[in-house]
Amino acid sequence: MAAVKCNKCGGIIPDGALFCPACGAPKTAEQPTPTPAQTTPPPAPAPQPVPRGGPGLIGIFDKIFSKAMLMLGISLSILLAWIGNIIATYANDSGGIKIGLVINSFGFALLGLSLIGGGIVNKTLDKNVRAGMVVGGAIMLGMSMVLSLSSVLSALADMSRYGF
Repeated sequence: MAAVKCNKCGGIIPDGALFCPACGAPKTAEQPTPTPAQTTPPPAPAPQPVPRGGPGLIGIFDKIFSKAMLMLGISLSILLAWIGNIIATYANDSGGIKIGLVINSFGFALLGLSLIGGGIVNKTLDKNVRAGMVVGGAIMLGMSMVLSLSSVLSALADMSRYGF
């Protein structure tokens, strides 16, 4: 079988290829075979995209922020935030309240990081969903920083009250 002409861009699809090297259109059976006078040299191949999920830093992030791991991270972070909230609500002393707030802020931080990382790494999701994940994650991360800062300031106030 000889090379065929692409129906989409007019490029030459070499024998044995399934797709046009110029535009990526699939090779179909009804494409006419060009005559020797019509043959032109094929254009230079387009640069290949960087494969994802392979070894290296990109592969590690793809595994950490895969959809399954993202759901696990979001579930765990919400659970931690609720546990911290319950501890802070039912604690009888200031130490229990502070521990509850630390667990709560850690849950918010984990939620924010999960959303930001998932929004950046998961290219299969819609761009608006990914943008919402990044913005929502930044809000959650900011909330965790505010909670952590308030806990630290409260602890410093207690330490100065008791002469530490």
